[in-house]
Amino acid sequence: MIIQDKIEARKLKKAQEKYIDDYYRNAKQVALFKNFAIFLDNFTSFANNLDVKSGISLITLTGYMIHNGIVSEKGSYTYNDTDNDICTIVTKEYFNMGLKVFSGEACCRHTASFGKLILDNFNIENYTVSTYYNQDNLDENLLQILRFLNETRHKPICYNRNNHAFNYINDAGLGFFADITTGTMLLFYGDRGLAHNFNSKLSNVLPLYNYNKFGIKKFDFSKVKPLTKDQCLELDAKVNHDLNKFRMNHSLFLEFYLQNKELYHNINEAYNELYKEQKKLKLIRRRKEE
Repeated sequence: MIIQDKIEARKLKKAQEKYIDDYYRNAKQVALFKNFAIFLDNFTSFANNLDVKSGISLITLTGYMIHNGIVSEKGSYTYNDTDNDICTIVTKEYFNMGLKVFSGEACCRHTASFGKLILDNFNIENYTVSTYYNQDNLDENLLQILRFLNETRHKPICYNRNNHAFNYINDAGLGFFADITTGTMLLFYGDRGLAHNFNSKLSNVLPLYNYNKFGIKKFDFSKVKPLTKDQCLELDAKVNHDLNKFRMNHSLFLEFYLQNKELYHNINEAYNELYKEQKKLKLIRRRKEE
């Protein structure tokens, strides 16, 4: 039995290696690239028609479309910390992760990855950010120590491992963080590697890890300069202005949804078929953190 198990394990490993080597030629993955490129063209035209160009306006638009079901095949959005992500074998590790949004069921890693794909398309400097929602309201000095310990190895090795993901955006020299996981977008400014909510009533402070979910070092968020009170108010005002504009033109969003619904279906269909292939090959791994 042990010999047979070793034989089966070798067969599986060989099949996995072949699958990964041939991945760029996988018809379903090719279809995902093709259909998402079409979506980006449509999204770009739509954003231009709404005169949405800045980083803050684009992330606001992205969040609005996600939470109103405009980029979901079923026309609605539900937060779901699902484990059925297909492998991110492609060069852009966040590409397939972001496509989960089109199913209408997604969580922070999917919305953050989708936001990055949108911002990349408009050539705006941005990163997905791994962080830890500090529900225990730990002291800032302790958070700094824990952040340093985790970043020493570029992976979570102590108490506050990363359990959340959101977006960093450099908008014409203003660096800030946006969380589009919930219906109400949350904005943060950075200060010495910690993120502080614009809303002083929300005292939660988040550590900013400069590595992603694969342990790859990215951007040193401790270098992000704090925003002034006036800059925070200006960004907040821009978000509220854009949201009011979107609500007033919601019929245009519904039209966009109907025009792209079939495209969303095609993306979801290819995604689900890839998931079945990868699950059969045991390439799917359960996620314990973002």
